[in-house]
Amino acid sequence: MKSLLILLFPLCASAQWWKPSKKEIFGLGCMAVSGVAKGYHEAINYHGYGKGREWWDIRTSWKRKYMNYPTLTEARYYGSKTWLVWTTDANHLSKTLDITFMTAGITLNVLDVKEDWEELGEVEHWQTWKKVGYIGLRKILYPILVRGFFFEAVYKRL
Repeated sequence: MKSLLILLFPLCASAQWWKPSKKEIFGLGCMAVSGVAKGYHEAINYHGYGKGREWWDIRTSWKRKYMNYPTLTEARYYGSKTWLVWTTDANHLSKTLDITFMTAGITLNVLDVKEDWEELGEVEHWQTWKKVGYIGLRKILYPILVRGFFFEAVYKRL
């Protein structure tokens, strides 16, 4: 709850202070999906989420990569041991989604840093350290808080 209040305080205190661009909104959305996927991944690995269900159970689901484990360790289908491993079980899918959406979120948030820097340069009273703090807060801290909030929300409930 504290992280939600910290996240929303600047938005409520001054609507003019932070108007996210479309890229930033999509970037924060990607970070939220990444946090949810990370929550599932950690719950599967450390809370035993999905025990007894073939696709979710980490103790047995990894065997789905193979044709007839342990006698035959050939791939069940093309790519099931390499680039399509995310289709074999929930553990690999959640990790793949986490990494993919986190990368997309970071990329979308950082794309227009140069434009923000130049825009802030037009304001005379903005010094360099203020620009760095402002951009760091918008581009780094908020996405981390969004991801962490959604991770905590999912992980605690599973």
